[in-house]
Amino acid sequence: MEINLCFSLIDKMLVFIFAASLIKGAIAQLVEQRTENPCVPGSNPGSTTLKTRKACGSFFCLFLNNATHYLVQFLVLLLAFLTLSVCMKKGTKIYSIIKGRCPHCHEGDFFLSHSYKLKTMGDVYENCSICKRSFSPEPGFYFGALYVSYALGCAFMISILVGIYILNVEMSLFEKCIAVCGPWFLLTPKMHALSKIIWANFFINYKSSDES
Repeated sequence: MEINLCFSLIDKMLVFIFAASLIKGAIAQLVEQRTENPCVPGSNPGSTTLKTRKACGSFFCLFLNNATHYLVQFLVLLLAFLTLSVCMKKGTKIYSIIKGRCPHCHEGDFFLSHSYKLKTMGDVYENCSICKRSFSPEPGFYFGALYVSYALGCAFMISILVGIYILNVEMSLFEKCIAVCGPWFLLTPKMHALSKIIWANFFINYKSSDES
C-alpha cells in the first residue's frame, strides 16, 4: 500500500508541473504577440504553439511518468531490502521483535505460542530457556505495553484513512468504518503480542553469549 501511495503522489506532482509549464508558455506567447505586433491582434495563431507544446508535453509527461514509476518502484524495493537486511541481523531489536526471540540473547522463544492461539494469546515465558533471563522484571511490567498497543492501533487506522484519502477512493462512511475496523480486528492478537515484545525490548538489551 505504501508503494502505491508513493506512486500516486509522484504522478500527481508531475501532472501539476507540466500543466503549470503549459500555462506559462501560453502567457509568454500572448506577451510576445502584443510586444511585436501591438496593432495587429491575432497576427500569430495563439493556439499553434500551445497545441504543439501540449502534444509534446503530454508525450513527455507520459514517458517520464512511466519511467519514474518503475524507477521509484525499484528504489523503494531496494531500500526496503537493504533496511531489512541491516535490521534483521542478530543483535538488533528489530530481529527480536520480528522473530519473537528473547530480547537478551536473541535465541530463546519469547511467547508460549503463536498470536492466534486464543488460550495463550500474548502469554510469555517467565524466563528465557537459553540465557535464563526473566521476562517480567517486576509485577505488572506489561501494563506499559497497553500504550504501545494503543499507538500501533492508531498508526494502523490513520494509515488506512490517509491511503483512502490520497487514492481518492469513493467510499461511504460505513464502508470506511469496515475498511478500518475489519483489518484492525483481525490483527488485534498480533498487535497485542507485538506490543509486549516491543515493551520488553525497551528495557532489556541484547547481550551475546561471548559477552556474558
